[in-house]
Amino acid sequence: MKLKWQLHTINRRTKFLLLVGALSAAIGAFTAFYINQTIEHRRTESAAPLIGQLRPDFRLYDLNDKHIPISTWDGKIVLINFWATWCPPCRREIPIFSEVRESFKEDGFEVVGIAVDEKDKVIAFLDAMPSVRYPQLIGYNDAISIAQSFGNLSGGLPYSVLLDHNGIIRFIKAGELDKDSLVIQIESLL
Repeated sequence: MKLKWQLHTINRRTKFLLLVGALSAAIGAFTAFYINQTIEHRRTESAAPLIGQLRPDFRLYDLNDKHIPISTWDGKIVLINFWATWCPPCRREIPIFSEVRESFKEDGFEVVGIAVDEKDKVIAFLDAMPSVRYPQLIGYNDAISIAQSFGNLSGGLPYSVLLDHNGIIRFIKAGELDKDSLVIQIESLL
């Protein structure tokens, strides 16, 4: 009888510990999610005053060492995406941006990637992803100051800015941008 009671107690204790462990894991996951969302919201919120403003002017080099001004894409809806090869969310966005670009290029939509990275690393990364066919500019340290002029004061990546046909900033997203949100924003500008 005593052995049966001890087994019953062990089972209750084990169940209790498992429940506490699962609850702790759930609370930890929620907390991490909440903190991440709060940080992204604050990063985007700091850029909110730029919505409705004319985009800053800048020039960067492309992969062929040609000095390209952002005005090259004036008259188009342009998604400017600051990214790096070492950034996992950036790597997830890039194929989505290529897909959306293909869907809307006849409507005058273009994606311009600005790599906060070394040219050799960017070329190697893009060679491994042949479906990425949108223009890429190499920013090195200049990209950080350009991103700041677009409201990215924290320097976090990825960071995306959507411009209308007139170069007016219409949407800013700090952090990973999903396909549905991007499509909604583009369609609102067509």
